[in-house]
Amino acid sequence: MVFDIFRRYLEHLGLEVKLVINFTDIDDKIINRAREEFGADAVKRWREVPERYIREYLDVMEELYVKPAHAYPRVTEHVEDMKGWIDSLVRRGFAYVAPDGSVYFEVSKAPKYGEFSGQRIEELIAGARVEPEPGKRNPLDFALWKSWSPGEPWWNA
Repeated sequence: MVFDIFRRYLEHLGLEVKLVINFTDIDDKIINRAREEFGADAVKRWREVPERYIREYLDVMEELYVKPAHAYPRVTEHVEDMKGWIDSLVRRGFAYVAPDGSVYFEVSKAPKYGEFSGQRIEELIAGARVEPEPGKRNPLDFALWKSWSPGEPWWNA
């Protein structure tokens, strides 16, 4: 709702606003929910899960009289773009491919990582409560691309 108030204020000032709200329509939570709901059919029916939540979100926003966004891109519409960006990060040494084929961003290669939150990498590492996943070099490294597992949707990487 804050974004709608902010948008309306900027428009009131005479500024042109282009609002884009992205939908993450594939991730581990969606895959797990599809498995819970559809069992063996999850790999065929997983798209039903995000579509239901997206529809509910848009319905609620309409009921609240929130102005619609100009665009609603979905992650799955930009997989090819993401693959190109990830490949570029790997080639430039900011990301690495783990033995299982997953690709992780190497936080230690970004000296300003954590600056926005006012924390240094050393502090984040010391406070990390995350067990490193197999193949990760650092517990703070985060997945850019997860390798395929049986029963999951996949894209040719």
